[in-house]
Amino acid sequence: MSSAGVSIAGVSTRAAVSTRAATGLVALQGLALVVVGVVLGVQATAGRPSDRLGALLGAGLAVVTGIAVVLLARGLWRRRSWVRSPVTVVELLCLPVAWGLFQAHKTLIGLVVGGAALLAITLVFLSTRWSGVPRELATRR
Repeated sequence: MSSAGVSIAGVSTRAAVSTRAATGLVALQGLALVVVGVVLGVQATAGRPSDRLGALLGAGLAVVTGIAVVLLARGLWRRRSWVRSPVTVVELLCLPVAWGLFQAHKTLIGLVVGGAALLAITLVFLSTRWSGVPRELATRR
């Protein structure tokens, strides 16, 4: 292995590490969103929200979005080139959410959401930058 991080097979080990890290982080975000959606759904059915239908729709949207984010993580794992754009868009959408959490004095949650989004964007870009080998060549057996 050379100092550039390229393995004997020709696939960058740096790209592999950053791709795995991005995949894990995006999957964790998706699973967290599913859990939040389920908790909100339970609270909407067990409690007395002022708008039960709105609360249930919000919970359902969180679950569906979480599942979609997990599927994006699956695409990252499989090194699909199309997945980088939607992952970047989802992570960019997390930044105003983090800002809103800061403004609502939920600093710790805002740091986690914003930090995870910035880290995921960075890892996705690094995995692309370091790959150096077209996907068709890297996946050829």
